[in-house]
Amino acid sequence: MPDKNTEELEYVMKRYRSAVYGVALANTRSHADAEDVYQEVFLLYFTKDLVFENESARQAWLIRTCLNLCRTLRRSVWRSRRDDRDVEQLPGKAPLSPAECEVWQAVKSLPERSRTAVYLYYFENMPVSEVASALGISEGAVQMRLTRARKQLKASLKEGGYFG
Repeated sequence: MPDKNTEELEYVMKRYRSAVYGVALANTRSHADAEDVYQEVFLLYFTKDLVFENESARQAWLIRTCLNLCRTLRRSVWRSRRDDRDVEQLPGKAPLSPAECEVWQAVKSLPERSRTAVYLYYFENMPVSEVASALGISEGAVQMRLTRARKQLKASLKEGGYFG
């Protein structure tokens, strides 16, 4: 196993924990599964001999790895036989108010591609360029996903009585 400095791991975990856990939570919609994915991402980071050009490349690797692990989890037979959507709190945030729960429920109902872009852009405040890098797509594709997601969210929230 490569010898990775634990201080470096602590730094990376502290800096990216919210983004990695949030992406996992947005994609698994379960705190227990998000915690498992979160731990596996950083375990992989620690055990692999990785070299990054810059922090943006490191962040992109962590998010791509997180998304890949979420997909693997969703494909498992055990996962497909249960439904424990238990998200009432976002990572690093206070418990959600009833209105925030409605918005989060609407975000969770988005297709995975849109949900991940929305989470990174709105909840992690990542610029479009960093979201594009993390997802491995063009900036135009990110903007299109956000535009479509906003339309879907508006329609969904309108049904819930949030827009006149």
